[in-house]
Amino acid sequence: MRGLAAIGIVSMALILYLSYSRELRRSRTREKYAILVILCFGCTLSLLLLYKPNLPGPSDLTMPLFKPIARLIGLE
Repeated sequence: MRGLAAIGIVSMALILYLSYSRELRRSRTREKYAILVILCFGCTLSLLLLYKPNLPGPSDLTMPLFKPIARLIGLE
């Protein structure tokens, strides 16, 4: 079942890239590369979350940073 979902994610990313590449034919190559990098990052992240759903999110990564500040202010 995960294999089908992975194929769906990759195919949707390919469809998105092909639709954007038609609009960006006359654009600069920097914009094409930027869209490609962002799309690959999003596709990789969605595949990682598909196979490892318990990965920590951004709020889990910032908690160790702000926990000492919260103690100093007295929020805990």
